[in-house]
Amino acid sequence: MDKDKLKEEEKKIRFMRTLIDFSMAVIAQTDIKEDEALKIISSIKDTICAMFPGKDYLFDMIYLPRYRRLLNDKFRRH
Repeated sequence: MDKDKLKEEEKKIRFMRTLIDFSMAVIAQTDIKEDEALKIISSIKDTICAMFPGKDYLFDMIYLPRYRRLLNDKFRRH
């Protein structure tokens, strides 16, 4: 991988992390309803899957459990 491609990949990863962190903060710290939170999560997944085609299984494996824990805590789903 050449330097330009590596820089672009790092930039996409930073952006992805920012999206994840920001969306989790919004869900955790606002009076958002559960259906709205689910829409945000779905939108974030769509965005990330468009940025990293064919890697949606990684989102499901890495980030979906974090979102589930957040939703369970926020909406008292246990």
